[in-house]
Amino acid sequence: MDDSAHLNRLGYREPRHSSSAESTDQCPNPPTDLMGLAEHLQSRLHSTGLRQITGITGAPGTGKSTFARQRVDAFGREQGVIVPMDGFHLANEIAFVITEGNYLLSAEPCWYGIRPLVDEIWFLDTARELRVARLIARHIAFGMTREAATAWATGPDEANARHIESTRHLADREIRGA
Repeated sequence: MDDSAHLNRLGYREPRHSSSAESTDQCPNPPTDLMGLAEHLQSRLHSTGLRQITGITGAPGTGKSTFARQRVDAFGREQGVIVPMDGFHLANEIAFVITEGNYLLSAEPCWYGIRPLVDEIWFLDTARELRVARLIARHIAFGMTREAATAWATGPDEANARHIESTRHLADREIRGA
């Protein structure tokens, strides 16, 4: 079975737009409140009749996982699901799929195939100070010393953040203050 047939069996479909830029031009900036974003996706579902797949991206520590959980909670577990980037099976009755990952907008060969599979990708932008504090707390929770956690958050994590933030212009919308 070729890749497109396999993806169709999983509930994927061809993208409804040919590029991020085209999609951004068609969608005015949405309200940044959570209910406004839920209403935006509900409106897309009703206008297309097709499952809505939304990617959430942003630098490490921006709150992608928390934001994704909030989106699914807004729809209810019977209508929305969070799926990991490493494979999943979707029931046909699921109307909203939220996935999150650092590299959803990356042009790297192993990631660029993601873009055509999602309807929209939203970039979460969080103040650097808050993002780094979250990362330090996360690293400490997983057993690092404060010194090691700070070094990692301000070293490799920050370099990764700069790379990810360089893709923000490719997002369909930007959510600030997440």
